[in-house]
Amino acid sequence: MAGGPTVAADEVTDGVLGAVKVQYVKLMDGTLDGTGKVAGDATYGLAVDIKRTVNVVLGTGANVVGAVTQSGTWNVGTITTLPAVEQGTSPWIVKPYRGLTIGHGSFQATTVAAEAIGMDIYYERRSVTIQNLGTDYVWFGANGITVNNGIRLAPGQSLTIDKSPAAEIWAVASTGTQTCSYLTESD
Repeated sequence: MAGGPTVAADEVTDGVLGAVKVQYVKLMDGTLDGTGKVAGDATYGLAVDIKRTVNVVLGTGANVVGAVTQSGTWNVGTITTLPAVEQGTSPWIVKPYRGLTIGHGSFQATTVAAEAIGMDIYYERRSVTIQNLGTDYVWFGANGITVNNGIRLAPGQSLTIDKSPAAEIWAVASTGTQTCSYLTESD
């Protein structure tokens, strides 16, 4: 070409530089005699080849989970067998049946409030039924229960708790020592 190579340019207006001429550049694949264009656009920029090595950091600050490094081909298979999980070993307990176990016991309620049935820390208790076998009233509730406060059971009466069965249950007798029995239904 006479006069040397010709460079194509476009005149654009830049907020800092004003009106300027910008050279057109075509990015190619870089191989000898290659004609393949490098993919990209004004919205997303140039495409990046992730077939080689990828380093990903998950999270930031206190939420950093760790880093994942991959080299070569990703091979993701299918999960055909899940590992066995022993019942009762995690907070996500899967149980096929409910109310498999019946338990029983008794306690003495006195005029000093005391824990009658302890908290079920594994949340396996579905319900508890308490019966007053004594000769005077027994009051039931939470820690801090007093006479004339909570639920009162007369001699021979019973109480079933199934809305918060895992909670600890406290008792106090109106007079003397009163025997109570209980029955639990648990998973």
